[in-house]
Amino acid sequence: MRIAAGPETDAIAFSADETHLLVFSGPSANASIEFSAKGWDFAPDPQPSSLDLGPSVTAFAVSAEGRSVAVASAGKLRIIDSTSGITRHSFSLAGTAKVAALSPDGDFLVAATDAAEVHLWQSEPPKEIADFKLPDRSAITRLAVSPGATNVIAISSGKITRSGVPVQAHVWKSPFTTEIAAFSAGHDRSGFQTDVCALSADGRYLAAGGRILDPDTGQTVFSVFTSARAGSPCAFSPDGEYLAAAGDGETVRIWSIRDQEEVARIERVPDLRYLAFSPGGKYLATLQRGGNLRVWLLRYEDLAAEACSRLTRNMTRSEWREYFGDQAYHPTCPQLPVPEIAKP
Repeated sequence: MRIAAGPETDAIAFSADETHLLVFSGPSANASIEFSAKGWDFAPDPQPSSLDLGPSVTAFAVSAEGRSVAVASAGKLRIIDSTSGITRHSFSLAGTAKVAALSPDGDFLVAATDAAEVHLWQSEPPKEIADFKLPDRSAITRLAVSPGATNVIAISSGKITRSGVPVQAHVWKSPFTTEIAAFSAGHDRSGFQTDVCALSADGRYLAAGGRILDPDTGQTVFSVFTSARAGSPCAFSPDGEYLAAAGDGETVRIWSIRDQEEVARIERVPDLRYLAFSPGGKYLATLQRGGNLRVWLLRYEDLAAEACSRLTRNMTRSEWREYFGDQAYHPTCPQLPVPEIAKP
């Protein structure tokens, strides 16, 4: 599926049932920092619908299971339903949230303010359960909170140096009284600083400089062999088992973290800006500069079902031999008729 999402599209996410896309648009030139959202269904001719994020939105986040959206504005954060836009919970804070994240199940919300303060809330019953700040008050660029809010991870960036902008990972564990880990997260194989391109929703992994790291230790889990330029997008699947990363030229590579190997590849996707998995792992969405949004099926069984839905019959035996040689003939689409010429 292809959608002309528009050049101002900033991020994308899927609904919980994997039938709709949420498309978040950022500020236009010379506009204040404010975001809006539209929903697109997966019909043959997709039509947009609006999702009201409210006025003066400064940050947003979508839960990995796709049911909740966190929306921040000056002095306030809300958790809204991703389909209806109805506010479920509202929290107040001093200052303005610049970054936010939801736990994978949407039960916990973490946000960082313009004063480098981190606040953590639970949704049921709604209340703030922790607040802390970075010792050096560096700007926080990414956040993650694990299921059950057992730990919080923040990525911060410092002042520019000769080797680039230093990037640090910070880890707090419940009861969040002290920071338990802080380490340099972003550098490439040449030693230059590079940003963290993704945190897994459950806080188990971070990806930076062609490596997947364990945030608790700062140790490399394994290296992703790609020559993508600095700043290229990547994304973890909601379960944290896969990483999609922009590769050489116009290629997206998908890696299994458990098996530590490349398992899929998508070609001819130039000028990538954003990547997103659907909650169940059925789809990967790619957003290109200029607003070209494409949705790809990932699993073999889904690809086969899609191919069969476009056919009217199975292959003849001569067609089978052309593609499969001497392999034993069998219908590739069991629900479709087998041509008489293919029957034994």
